[in-house]
Amino acid sequence: MELMLKKLQSPRTLVVLAFITTATVVCVLPNTNQILVKVKNQYIFNNTEYDASEEYADGDQDSQENKTQTSAPEISIEWWQKELCKPEVLQLQPTTTYLRLPMLGRDIIPSPNDYNVFLGETACNPQPLYRAYCSVESYAHENPTAKVWYHTTSPLIDNGDGLFTNLEEAYENLKVVGTDLTKIFNGTPCEKVFMAGKWAHNTPWPANNISNLLRNVLLWLWGGLNSDTDCICVRNLTHIRNMVSYDEQDKVVNNAIMHFDAGHPFTYELMVYLKENFKVNAK
Repeated sequence: MELMLKKLQSPRTLVVLAFITTATVVCVLPNTNQILVKVKNQYIFNNTEYDASEEYADGDQDSQENKTQTSAPEISIEWWQKELCKPEVLQLQPTTTYLRLPMLGRDIIPSPNDYNVFLGETACNPQPLYRAYCSVESYAHENPTAKVWYHTTSPLIDNGDGLFTNLEEAYENLKVVGTDLTKIFNGTPCEKVFMAGKWAHNTPWPANNISNLLRNVLLWLWGGLNSDTDCICVRNLTHIRNMVSYDEQDKVVNNAIMHFDAGHPFTYELMVYLKENFKVNAK
């Protein structure tokens, strides 16, 4: 036995044992001649066996969880999301609750040949209001031949209640997407206004500013109807083309609801006007 102890205590023997199996751990306790061997789910200490199946199971589970956490892809945060999103939103990572969305303008491109309906959430809220979902569903329900796009600036969306996936399953014409603002503004008259970032500074309304810029760009690129999410659709609108809504109370044209075909000169002129006259504090 003493000869075996000496053999096991030798560094060369320990190295060989480590290479033979990763399921076996051999330790020489300091300042003693005692040997502790762990073989997967049992300990052998001075020739006495101790069951450790529960400890091993927990350790294996922890290892799996760590592996899952380590291998989870990190969210790439854009500079404009740092301007729009709260810090806690930027720290979110993909889970079974918080889902990554395909990005409008990068992963998925609307067709100008479709009757598109755009409804946006630009305040970087991963938990959209139920009121917004009511608006989205009303447009999808009343306009079955239209392509309804609900786009958000949040890097992830909360699907803890399963609402948005249930809506997508119920309406084949509905798609919930993220928004790649960098791609969308690229090459448009509003690009410099967007890239300068002044829309987010010295103003209490950065999300509103982005919304006013974005709706014109979306319609110019792909055409369609843009609506605020505090509006409910009560009848089919796919026959309406190239129009803006009118505020009878204030006697002004209102961009809450408007439709223009892709490449329409009016939306182009709107972008040029915003490029030259954009005011960050005008709600």
